[in-house]
Amino acid sequence: MNGSKRLMLLYVLEVLKRYSDAEHSLTQADIIQHICADYGMECERKAIARNILSLQEFGYDIAYENGYYLRERTFEDSELRLLIDRILCSRQIPETQGKQLIEKLSALSSQYFKKSLRHVCNISEIPHSPNKELFYTVDVLDDAIEKKRQVRFFYSKFGLDKKPHRSHERKSTMNPYQMVTANGRYYLIGNYDAYDSDVIDWFGTDFHVLPEDDVF
Repeated sequence: MNGSKRLMLLYVLEVLKRYSDAEHSLTQADIIQHICADYGMECERKAIARNILSLQEFGYDIAYENGYYLRERTFEDSELRLLIDRILCSRQIPETQGKQLIEKLSALSSQYFKKSLRHVCNISEIPHSPNKELFYTVDVLDDAIEKKRQVRFFYSKFGLDKKPHRSHERKSTMNPYQMVTANGRYYLIGNYDAYDSDVIDWFGTDFHVLPEDDVF
């Protein structure tokens, strides 16, 4: 029981995150009901008031207007919607990973925000990259740039089957400098050892980083 009591502070916070906003405030009775339904724990009104006061003292912006609600979050709903729309419009992010990202972002607001994202169901109608290694590739390149190491890769191009195929059997090696995004795609800025000038190589579905010895 003592362990459950210590968790009460987190239960109250999670209920406020999930079920409250400026248009949906919660009374103490509402919070008790949600805690009982979601976590199977009974509590008293004075415990709710005490834990809300502790959260406010810790820095959480919990307001009261006919009930309690979490007034300030890490991201405003408009900011989350902007980020989600960017995912929907990105051709570079695979559909499955795009849906996972949207789920994570929508979880940062209340359940009412998630219900408002009716357009998210159209994600499968937007062309997305089939490259499931996108995030891995970005991490590897970012690490290589940070450590000033070279990257080695195969060039690929799409065939009639709409799948990437290697266009050259030899690996290319280059010095990566920076990653940028434009037109819904990622680009790598770097140069080959054989040239002094910088070059821009698009990477994504047809760019695969291969870790090998001391060369990324």
